[in-house]
Amino acid sequence: MTTNEDRNIDRQVVSDFGREWQAFDYSSAETEESLDAQFAAYIAPIDLKRYSDSTAVAADFGAGSGRWTARFAPYFRTIYAVEPSDGASEVLRIKFEHEPRVKILQESVGANSIPDRISTYNLESQIHRTV
Repeated sequence: MTTNEDRNIDRQVVSDFGREWQAFDYSSAETEESLDAQFAAYIAPIDLKRYSDSTAVAADFGAGSGRWTARFAPYFRTIYAVEPSDGASEVLRIKFEHEPRVKILQESVGANSIPDRISTYNLESQIHRTV
């Protein structure tokens, strides 16, 4: 578990993305069918059947509006939506208020409270990066 300050983070970029996700939270901008089609293309290389929805744990780093978190949630017992921005974290809290599988962490990739002993499947959202 990492809990110290993440020095490899640009606070202005985080803040700007937070405001963007508040304004464009995908709650009504696109149809569910369109997002489902994007999700299918996004996960094409991943065999989600190999994960157990009763034991597997995943982490969506840079979860933003949670549009992919929501689609991954049925495949995992727990999915950590890790998002450092205030704005996007608020969107996530509202969106997943009644979804016990999703744990919102207003933290970063480099400084988060996901237990080290948990093996996670790391989901890369929006901006592809190496974790």
